[in-house]
Amino acid sequence: MTREEQDKLFDQLQEVTIHSMTIAEHSIYDRKLTNEVANTIREEYSKGDSSYKLLAKKYNVSMSIIQKIIQGLTYNIDGKYIGRPSQNISLRKLTNEVANTIREEYSKGDSTYKLLAKKYNVSYGTILKIIQGLTYKSE
Repeated sequence: MTREEQDKLFDQLQEVTIHSMTIAEHSIYDRKLTNEVANTIREEYSKGDSSYKLLAKKYNVSMSIIQKIIQGLTYNIDGKYIGRPSQNISLRKLTNEVANTIREEYSKGDSTYKLLAKKYNVSYGTILKIIQGLTYKSE
């Protein structure tokens, strides 16, 4: 490789590095939400008060951002970068006990999938999967 080719390659690498730093700086400093707001979103979701859609509308962000916040893929929890959710953090809205209650209510014929979804603030699909035993396995 000639000296000119080396210089050209070096210049290209510098441009890539500068571009990468710029992207990284924007991803950290141009965020719409603070870590405190992200923690509030996690709390609201864990209480079962809101869905991804409602939280996205309330905080004026996309549902995918809300999903990533809830799953711990973005924004810090308690000031620590977590990357992926810890095994100790449950991302589920319902407990196994509540899922069993849903199954009981449905088996009695007291309710429909739609009514149960509304009552427990989850999607129709979640209720369907619970009733069919695909998720929240019966104990």
